[in-house]
Amino acid sequence: MTHNNSLMIFFPPCPRAIQLVIIVLLIFLISGNTEAAQTVDPVLKRATQAPDPVKRIEMLDDALQAEGLTDQTIAALYFERAVAFKQTKDCFRALEDLDSAMSHSKRMSKALLEKAECLITVDQLDQASLALERFLLLRPGTARAYTLMGTIYEKQGAFLR
Repeated sequence: MTHNNSLMIFFPPCPRAIQLVIIVLLIFLISGNTEAAQTVDPVLKRATQAPDPVKRIEMLDDALQAEGLTDQTIAALYFERAVAFKQTKDCFRALEDLDSAMSHSKRMSKALLEKAECLITVDQLDQASLALERFLLLRPGTARAYTLMGTIYEKQGAFLR
């Protein structure tokens, strides 16, 4: 019984049918669910262009119900919904979505900045300061972050008039 040497590198000796099933499963896992991503991407684009934040929230709610979304897509959907909540002055729901976005993607540094701004709005200044410090470690030259830090200092009374 001979085996294909190129497959022997990846698989122990086993029947060819099992090797093919394993290859198909690996390809499926590596490629992800592109169908779900293709249906969500246009919704995300339309939602970000919609002028009414309540309509955007509804569109993003529907998109979050899709099956097989990647973590990066879920993070983007939560982030955009958080921005819409923030525009409706609902910082508490925005904070929940920003935390969800960051839990699905570690590359969501912009969520830290939005979170800090919401925390300042609801007077959780210590938490806002921590979020900004984390953000500045990732993106040290961002002027908006330093402006928000100044807002925190001003609210805390750190600046003398």
